[in-house]
Amino acid sequence: GWEVRDGTLHCLPKAKGDQPITDRKFRDYEFYWEWRILPGGNNGVKYFVTEDRPKAPGHEYQMLDDEKHPDGKIGPKRQTASFYDVLPPAANKPSRPGGEWNASRITVRGNHVEHWLNGRLVVSYNRHTDEFRQLVKLSKYSDPKYGKGFGEWEEGHILLQEHGDEVWFKNVKLRDLSK
Repeated sequence: GWEVRDGTLHCLPKAKGDQPITDRKFRDYEFYWEWRILPGGNNGVKYFVTEDRPKAPGHEYQMLDDEKHPDGKIGPKRQTASFYDVLPPAANKPSRPGGEWNASRITVRGNHVEHWLNGRLVVSYNRHTDEFRQLVKLSKYSDPKYGKGFGEWEEGHILLQEHGDEVWFKNVKLRDLSK
C-alpha cells in the first residue's frame, strides 16, 4: 500500500498494507515531517506505539482536511495537529487545506510533549500527571476496549498511519534527544 515516488513516501488510496513503523522504540526525540493529503483526506502519525495495544497503539498527531473531512466538523480534538480525541490544537493553528503541503513536528522530552504545525507550537502537554489522566478519561480511550493506562508507557515506536486515504510524506527526520 506504499510506494516511494518523486522523493516522497506515498500511501496509495484504499491501501490495506503495512504501516511503516520504526524498528526501535524512542523516549526523547524530535520527529519532523512534511505531508500532504488530498481534499477530504484523513491520516496521522502515531507515537508511543506499543504492539501490546492493537486497538489504541499510541498517541496520534492528527492530519486532516479540517474543512472537508467529517471528523473536522466533530470538533477541534479531531482536527489537524490535535492529540487525536484528547487535546485540541491552538485555535490559531496555521493549517493548510487538503492538497497543500504542511510541515509538522513532535517533540518529546521526558513527560513533556509538543505538537508543532508549520513552525508554530499548537499543542503542549505533560504525561503522567493527573491532568493528563483526566483528559484521557474524557476521550474515547477511557473505553475498556482500549485497555487501561493509555499513554502511560515510557517509550514507543513511531508509526505512519494508513487510514485509507491517499497521503504523501517527505523530508522525514528523526533526531534522538536522549544522547
